[in-house]
Amino acid sequence: TKAPVAKLADKVSSYFVPAIMGVSLLTFLIHLGLGSPFSFSLMKMVTVLVVACPCSLGLATPLAIVVSIGSCAKKGILIKNSAVFEKTQDINTIVFDKTGTLTQGSLKVAHIYNYNKDDYLINKVASLEKQSTHPLSKSFKEYPSNLEVKDFQELPGIGLTSIILNKQIYVGSNKLFKKLNLKNNYINDEKKLTAEECSIVYVIEDHKVIGLIGIKDVIKDEAIDVIKSLKNLNIETFMLTGDNQKTASLVGNYLGIKNIKAELLPQEKTKIIKDLIKNGKKVMMVGDGINDAPSLAVASLGVSFTSATDIAALSSEVILMSNDLNRIISLIKISQKTLKIIKENLLFSFIYNILMIPLAMGLFTNISLNPMLASLAMMLSSLTVVLNSLRLK
Repeated sequence: TKAPVAKLADKVSSYFVPAIMGVSLLTFLIHLGLGSPFSFSLMKMVTVLVVACPCSLGLATPLAIVVSIGSCAKKGILIKNSAVFEKTQDINTIVFDKTGTLTQGSLKVAHIYNYNKDDYLINKVASLEKQSTHPLSKSFKEYPSNLEVKDFQELPGIGLTSIILNKQIYVGSNKLFKKLNLKNNYINDEKKLTAEECSIVYVIEDHKVIGLIGIKDVIKDEAIDVIKSLKNLNIETFMLTGDNQKTASLVGNYLGIKNIKAELLPQEKTKIIKDLIKNGKKVMMVGDGINDAPSLAVASLGVSFTSATDIAALSSEVILMSNDLNRIISLIKISQKTLKIIKENLLFSFIYNILMIPLAMGLFTNISLNPMLASLAMMLSSLTVVLNSLRLK
């Protein structure tokens, strides 16, 4: 792919090349008209063509981008297209998912309320969660999950449902009550779990609540420092999650994120990002779940992890090879340096041509260039651009 700044260089070259051909022809005619020999006039014309060959202009952008992509790869950052560096440099807002992004995603079941004293409660939930790719499902891997699951269905942003032991089972957030038109009589138990920063999973069987499960996650060690670094870079941070408001607020406040939106459906996350973009924000979305895929796709730049679901990875332009959030800071710094180097390369190319073309035309009578010296000068300009780009390593 070509970066937008490379397309700009190509556009400049498309005007620059015919212009130089015109200047070289004009040089030939002027020297011939002033009485210079034909061979001398032709030599000046060729000198202009050689010295103005836009090699450095063509190398300025792609070489810097190739070196930066290599540097990113060494740091465990995979770049899908060349436009990423320009997009990253412009980012002024970063939106984070919570579970598996700001938290480790190494989820554990902390509490189980078994209201019906059902011996198969955890087995039913584990059997159902086994079918899902949602980060919360990982917390049930250690439990028996040998029950037959029929008519499995994901309810985006809400939970899961299927038929187990000939009964309709729903597992998910408290949004299930609204979907099933039920009254939530378990608010007190929910508050106890959220006070401990637990994510809430309700288990409903045949329209009756049979269990409430609290799932504990651990905030990533580097998350606080990353949020601080982003603030120092004048980048605004948001946290969008489908988790309950209290747990989200506890995590967000601990990390120092002021903009917290909880209990969101995937389409609500997407709408918030679209609204931010409409308001002139350049938004990076960082997420890893299937619910994050639409948001990753509509954001100015989508970032996911190798641990992400396939659809989340496909929807993003940057993939981090580890779950370390420091990679985001590395990407921003590399992007800023890359664009700086590209601008230096382009500036040098333009200054070189502005200085060398009049010299090659013979406008300075005390200095004379021939095609050999012109080719040497052109080679040195390209070499300068190459060496400047290699500073990114």
